[in-house]
Amino acid sequence: MGGAAVETGIARRIVYAAKADTAIVYSEPHSSATTGPQRVAFDRWPVLKPATVRVQRKKTVEITHGPIVGAADPLPENSVVKINSIKQGTTTYTPDVDYKLTASQVDWSPPGAEVGPGTKYECEFEYISTEQAQNQTTRDFEVTGAVTPGVMYVDYEFALRRIDVIVIDAQGNLGIVKGVPATWQPVPPAVPASQLALASIVQTWDARRQTVIDQVRVVSMATLVEYARRMDRIELNNAEMRLAIDVSGRFTGLKSGQFADPMLDNSMRDQGMEQTAMIAVGALQLYEATDVHLLGDGSTTYSIPFTPVKTISQGAWSEALHIIPPPAPTSPQPAQPEPLQAEVTLSPAIDRWQSQIELRYPELPNHILVGIEGSDNFADQVQSNGQHLDPALLDTSKVFLRQIEVKFSAAGFKPTEMLQLLMFDGHPIEALPLQGGTLAANAQGVVTGRFTVPANIPVGTKLVELMGRDGSHGSLPPPHQRVPPCRNLWRTGCEQGCRPLARPCTH
Repeated sequence: MGGAAVETGIARRIVYAAKADTAIVYSEPHSSATTGPQRVAFDRWPVLKPATVRVQRKKTVEITHGPIVGAADPLPENSVVKINSIKQGTTTYTPDVDYKLTASQVDWSPPGAEVGPGTKYECEFEYISTEQAQNQTTRDFEVTGAVTPGVMYVDYEFALRRIDVIVIDAQGNLGIVKGVPATWQPVPPAVPASQLALASIVQTWDARRQTVIDQVRVVSMATLVEYARRMDRIELNNAEMRLAIDVSGRFTGLKSGQFADPMLDNSMRDQGMEQTAMIAVGALQLYEATDVHLLGDGSTTYSIPFTPVKTISQGAWSEALHIIPPPAPTSPQPAQPEPLQAEVTLSPAIDRWQSQIELRYPELPNHILVGIEGSDNFADQVQSNGQHLDPALLDTSKVFLRQIEVKFSAAGFKPTEMLQLLMFDGHPIEALPLQGGTLAANAQGVVTGRFTVPANIPVGTKLVELMGRDGSHGSLPPPHQRVPPCRNLWRTGCEQGCRPLARPCTH
């Protein structure tokens, strides 16, 4: 306290009279839901004293008529609301014609029919009963026999919530600072400057009362480490600022309001103005928005016009003649060779797209180059682009192929042969014919169709296989062009000589 330590014992106890401030509620209305037992909740709580409730009830009594005609017979209850019915034997009398309610009495003054003087009759009526709440808790009470539909009114006194604070002074004396009572959300009281708050007592006046410790808590190791890192960053910024000021100070035209930007990131940019430049690779550069579109049909290769020129030729040749003819074969004829692979073409074979993210400052766009066909052209593009990218910053774990429509053509099937199976990256998928066509090979043995790339397929070069009903088959890439997978997606220095393909490496 006051900059000096205070030594005091532990587990000290402080006792004080925690008296609640109360408020009174009159005629709080509640609807009656049933004539049986029902729980009614107070609108404000906790209620520490017995509550009084006014309930509309129904009652049937037997009354003896007065000795004269037109006499008024008093009912046994006060605060009668209405008379429901009057019967004598099989006769039922009509209200406001034979009788009426006057000052909690059955008034027979109307000119209608009347029971005989001195005779008994049955009367059913409703009245207001003022009684103490039954089975009351701090939150609700119970009512039985209320008229439905109806309204009951309850009077009660409830305790106001409060937050008291336990304090200690410079001499080590404990004390209590009483809070300001409130109906719903109390606030802690102001603690004098000469005292120190130790704990807050949340006074709810029921089982939910609790004590919250306000003393200084231990700082976690993670917070201390963050403090140390923050100091390191501050010292680094100060060192860079000293170098910048040293350079700027040599310029005699230095003006007030100018500062040096180390160009590490965009943190020193004016966030209130639109920025048309960006800081990348430690330098201020103009930002150029880019976009990627599909080029052509995705399979046609474009190049500069050229004319083939013969550079070397072999004009000589040699022949051979068997002096002794080869012996006639005695072994069984060899099996017929498998049919040649069909030549498969995809359109588009390479899918290029760009995911643009809106940022506060211009940033480098994330380019994604994905190939469906494992062609040399695609591998060369990846190899040429890979030398400018950092593999550590490339994460394609959550990037999947787009579900686009791809057209295919396979030359080398038997005429009229039906396409039986289409595989994409090892998954069987549905092949659909082109508009107005079929999935059967034409007279030249060409099968055409289309398919949709399946969902959740990781990016990279994928194998597309087609199989016909008569045994014809084809794949893209062909077997002679397939290479072992390589982890080095963007690097070309693999020891096994792998090309940079978008699949994991097993080396």
